[in-house]
Amino acid sequence: MKNFIVVAIALLTVTTVVGCGGGGGSDNPSPSPSSSAVYPLTARLRTAQSGDTATYTGSGTFSEVGSSGSVPLTASVIDTYTATTFRGAPSLLSTTSITFRVEGSDIVENLSSINRQDGATGDLFVVSTDASDAALTTPVIFLPGTFRNGYSHSADYVYEDGSPSSRRTFTVVGTEIVSTPIGRFETWKAVATETEGDTSSQSTQWFAPQLGTFVKADVIQSLDGGRQTIRFSLALSSVSYPF
Repeated sequence: MKNFIVVAIALLTVTTVVGCGGGGGSDNPSPSPSSSAVYPLTARLRTAQSGDTATYTGSGTFSEVGSSGSVPLTASVIDTYTATTFRGAPSLLSTTSITFRVEGSDIVENLSSINRQDGATGDLFVVSTDASDAALTTPVIFLPGTFRNGYSHSADYVYEDGSPSSRRTFTVVGTEIVSTPIGRFETWKAVATETEGDTSSQSTQWFAPQLGTFVKADVIQSLDGGRQTIRFSLALSSVSYPF
């Protein structure tokens, strides 16, 4: 079961890894998590900085064709960002530590990616989905620098070393107020899909651009041609920077 779960979170974690940025604090008021106040909607994606950390918690289920019922699981995700140089250019090394608790046992996985953000547009790009030199043949956009209703993009992840490619789509479908452990946010609601071989993923993600990341996500992952299914939700529980 470990390999199936790792694949599931890996396809979502680029959102978590590259999306959560630092930068200056927001001019918006900061209601407490217990307050009924709502952080207002913003459009501009926060600038990523070294040293930022974000934590998510969540839960879900794992099921398999031929098995009776599903197995519950809980999840915790910690993202940390460090300045680096990748092939001579300033970049961000994003590391993600994932812990799933399944049937009383912990499954721990560490993932990384290399990312860059356009200083003019704010668009966030993926350069490599690991910390090695196995870069993408062309950097691909992952998040827009400015969110708007109807925004959409698709990207093919093609690797220099011939690793299996994948395809991702991302569409902003509206706005919605959501509650999280760190407060209530008016967010951009987006739908993302990804396919890689016999694995596919569909997720709904709620973004607060002033945080540089999603604050909530619901994910359905189909593995091994549909023989295994993972359903899980994540919510942002803390960030290390002001907003």
